[in-house]
Amino acid sequence: MTDYILTNIIISLLALLIIKGLTNAPARIGFYVAVIALAAWFMPWHLLPEVSMYAQSSSSTLFLTEINLADPILTYSALPISADVTSELAPWYHSLAWWHLSLAVTAIGIYLFLNKVRHYFALVKQLNKEARDCALNSQGENYQVKTVNLGTPGITTGILKPVIWLDQTLVSRSELDSVLLHEATHIKQRDIYWIWFICLTENLFWWNPICMLLGAKARQQLELSCDERCFNQLNQRYQHDLASLTLEAFTGAPKGSSYCSPVLNMAHTKHFNVLRVKMLNKEKVMKKRHIVMMLAAVSFTTIAAAQIVEKKTSTNNESQSAQYETSESYNTQMAELLNLAKNAKSEDAAELKKIANTIVAWHEQRPVLSQVEEKQMKLLSLTLVNHLLHKVGDHQGALSAYELWYKDGNNAPHYTRNIKADTLLKLGQPQLAEQEIEALKADLGQNVNQGSLMVLARAYIDQAKYEQALATLSHPNVGDNTVTNVYKRYVYLKQNDIENANKIKAKLPAQLATEQPWIFDYGIPNSPLLKQI
Repeated sequence: MTDYILTNIIISLLALLIIKGLTNAPARIGFYVAVIALAAWFMPWHLLPEVSMYAQSSSSTLFLTEINLADPILTYSALPISADVTSELAPWYHSLAWWHLSLAVTAIGIYLFLNKVRHYFALVKQLNKEARDCALNSQGENYQVKTVNLGTPGITTGILKPVIWLDQTLVSRSELDSVLLHEATHIKQRDIYWIWFICLTENLFWWNPICMLLGAKARQQLELSCDERCFNQLNQRYQHDLASLTLEAFTGAPKGSSYCSPVLNMAHTKHFNVLRVKMLNKEKVMKKRHIVMMLAAVSFTTIAAAQIVEKKTSTNNESQSAQYETSESYNTQMAELLNLAKNAKSEDAAELKKIANTIVAWHEQRPVLSQVEEKQMKLLSLTLVNHLLHKVGDHQGALSAYELWYKDGNNAPHYTRNIKADTLLKLGQPQLAEQEIEALKADLGQNVNQGSLMVLARAYIDQAKYEQALATLSHPNVGDNTVTNVYKRYVYLKQNDIENANKIKAKLPAQLATEQPWIFDYGIPNSPLLKQI
């Protein structure tokens, strides 16, 4: 969370400096800088390292490179869990308090925004009750114009059907054309949408004075950019009218202005209105130094964010290597599990089946641990049960254990989809295996690993979907290795593509380059607990 705050403070302060440096540049540029800085507060910088690391985590992959083709009983590692793997989950556990606080703060912000929306519509409803339609031309545009006792020269409301509201005393004044042009320009620039975005940001980050300052700057830049366009059309007349309205201020405040900031209007502080008049005397041109300033700022922000992310990643790597202090309950259950599995390396099928059934029964009876430790215990015990049941050929029992451990499949860790898919393949259900890995691909996107893709390719092969299998085996994450080439050659031979099959054959070791189509199973899933038995 500290990284999130620090990154956005750097971006926001830099944006404020840029806006100050762009005083003589077109105001719209400064507005976009302020909006980008506001939008940055919606970016979860503090989560980016975890997202990247989790997507590429070993817990989402099968390690095919660990397969020993010379071993008569093949094994594979679905997850190289060590005794302190809980440290991988610990940062999420400790961040729960931050998440709860963030949710509470966000809920308050949503309430404030919805309350403002309610007041906005109440204001529009009240204005419609008192308004009179006006036959004025809104600077050649088909915008509805209404007059009312407003207390300010003019405002604009509406998103789909914008309405320009004028103070009824303004109709007979010489500044009428300037006010109409100003409000019509706001509509043409779609400023009403930007104002609502600013309003949303200010309310969601109600606790953040920097967001409030950026919001105020963004509103000011909107007004200045609107003034520039109006000045380009009416020249000195617009400046004189703006000065007249500023010096001869309307009495009273615009109705609802105290609680309805999304309404665009010309009612600002006297200081800012004087600044608006003065700014019209300055030539606004985007110069090379302004471009250089913006590019330098963007580069600096990128480097700063990258340094924070790098530091975060380094810190996480160090914390993952540190021993996580487990609770007494966890240690007790781990000792019980290891005691139940003390003969798990036996070659007696009946004994292995008995151990697996005992662990299943123990799992249903054991007390639930804290969130992080519960995940850890489920991972370790499931991999052990899977190893035992696959070793004795009880694949249905392995699938039943998976469904018992993770009754709601959506809550299962990513890597377990690989175990489930491999089990389904051994049960002769390749279509269901395909669904499991496709779901994993949807979660991981381009970060799906070689092992998962190989399981998917095998599912396609078992369904005789050879084109899909080849496409999967050609995925950039699969790579060129012995296992991949065995699969490719098998598919080519099934398609009677002898030319490509022979090309692949030349890459294979002699003992694997048989004449008949051949493909191997992954065999028995390994368990990290076997090292402790």
